[in-house]
Amino acid sequence: MIAIAAVIAPQPAAAWDGTPKALAARVGAATAPGCDVCHRAEAAPVGAADQPFAKALVARGLDADGAAPIDRAIAKMRADKVDSDGDGAQDLDEVAWGADPNRADVPEAQGEAPQYGCAARAPAEGAAGWAAIGLVVAAALAGRARARGLRTRAR
Repeated sequence: MIAIAAVIAPQPAAAWDGTPKALAARVGAATAPGCDVCHRAEAAPVGAADQPFAKALVARGLDADGAAPIDRAIAKMRADKVDSDGDGAQDLDEVAWGADPNRADVPEAQGEAPQYGCAARAPAEGAAGWAAIGLVVAAALAGRARARGLRTRAR
């Protein structure tokens, strides 16, 4: 009797074994995401698909049947521009980058901070040198003109 109850008792749906690899291939990720992208880390790789990213996939048709449902779910996620963590990056892009679509972890900007105003314009190659020469020439001419003016007044 106990054996029969165990057989007919509802079982959680098992994820298709190829889901992480199929997901990676379809979004262009270098590596497959970990189980924790769909399952809580302490429950991975078993347990309910309870993470926001997994819920978004399931809401768009993902089930345990294989590749066709994941293709439909991905297409719907792209069309809906799903961003489960609200960080401005779409879930499927984050998976492609190797980031966690369940956590707002947009990388900080790299490089120098942007500049505004006159300093923002980069001089053309070699222009800085010519500008310096121009300033020296202008200063020399101004000094020469001033010296002439002083000599003229002295007479």
